[in-house]
Amino acid sequence: KAFELFLQKKKRMEEVQKRYSSIKQQQMTIESRIEQIKQLFRGRKRLKFRDLVNEDRTRQNVVLTFLSMLELIRQKAVKVNQNVNYGEITFTINEKDMVAEKGE
Repeated sequence: KAFELFLQKKKRMEEVQKRYSSIKQQQMTIESRIEQIKQLFRGRKRLKFRDLVNEDRTRQNVVLTFLSMLELIRQKAVKVNQNVNYGEITFTINEKDMVAEKGE
């Protein structure tokens, strides 16, 4: 009896897994994530990395956000600061670059 219950439960779980295994996560580009980050900076001078990934802490989003921030640093649109190893990463917006971009 217990083995039959186990097999029934296993069968139900396999059916559920089949149904949900085909769901694909929406793909986002670095460019689109950069635009989202720029929106978050509106009205703020500083953001913490933690704040940027707070809503969606999936591995994909954390990596995408990190790469997007590296690109913004490369463009000199933001400055980065980390006082201690493994400490809080803080980004400060370079306002003159953002103002110049708005004028384009």
